Amino acid sequence: MIFIPIILKFTNIIPVLTKQLIYRHGVVWLLLLFYLLYGNSLTGSYFSKIVYVLLILANFAISYYLLLFIIFPFLFKRRLFLILSSLFLLLFFISFDYFNIHFLMPFFNAISQKSKAPFFNFIFNSMLLWSFVFFSASGTYLNWQSIKDLKKVTEKERYFLQTELIHLKHQFNSHLTFNFFNFCYSKLSKISPIASESIECFSEMLHYSLKIKKNEKISLIEEINYIENFIAIQKCITNKPNIQLSVEGEFKNFVITPMILSVFVENAIKHGVINNLTHPILVSIKIVNDKLFFSTENLKKNEKIITTVGIGIENTKQILNIFYKDNHSLIINESNSIFHLELILNINILS
Repeated sequence: MIFIPIILKFTNIIPVLTKQLIYRHGVVWLLLLFYLLYGNSLTGSYFSKIVYVLLILANFAISYYLLLFIIFPFLFKRRLFLILSSLFLLLFFISFDYFNIHFLMPFFNAISQKSKAPFFNFIFNSMLLWSFVFFSASGTYLNWQSIKDLKKVTEKERYFLQTELIHLKHQFNSHLTFNFFNFCYSKLSKISPIASESIECFSEMLHYSLKIKKNEKISLIEEINYIENFIAIQKCITNKPNIQLSVEGEFKNFVITPMILSVFVENAIKHGVINNLTHPILVSIKIVNDKLFFSTENLKKNEKIITTVGIGIENTKQILNIFYKDNHSLIINESNSIFHLELILNINILS
């Protein structure tokens, strides 16, 4: 039972061994193997050269992975134990190298040029090789740790953001909110039918916004209803609005990623001239042969618009590339006075 916490800690420290990671390490060791095979200074049989190189490679690999997976993860913050364990591993590395050159190779009637070097020169060269292994392992470990720390920060930020969104949803997605809308509607319907209808439209829009979920498609009819309600509210709060919405085709069997079409409509109304009598804001939604044809056109305002919180066209382009990468065509034609947008979308049929 005492080994369970150690195993859990160990599995939490090492990175996920993906195929890409395994291939990358394998390629590095394979290249080092070929370099040692053709660059070693051993005199002897071909078999002895292979054994000699494999043992050198094993010495490198043992030191590298012991540092990477054992010593650094468990002792990196305990400086004294880190130094002692590193010195012990250095002693093992030098002893392994010394045994390979001075005892094992003579057994195969092979001689390495390193065996002719003075003892202290041999120690110094082995220490240089080990320092290369040490700093390579420490660099890899620190890189993994930085990625791990970044993931933790990202996960925390995502958690707090989701918590805030859930809290916000609970604030508005309650019986009290919609009961209040019903109360306002019933009171205003006797005084101002237009005001009561606008409250009903806004209530439906809010219900739609709270209903949609991440990465889930929604009925195309519901998206169109949202757009109709949005335009209806704009007509209530704007002086002499001129917005023309054209809807053609059978929509009930189709789904769509939510808020794509509505963003383009909101953009046309926000940045367009809404009360020009000769040039209305045009919105067209049409289904032909399982394809959605959508377009907006508006006169551009001359004054600068203060940026408001919203999804925006650029983010919507990214959403289209994610969910409809090869199944959409978006064309934007813009002049000094006219903004025209056309979207052709292959949408999914409900099963």
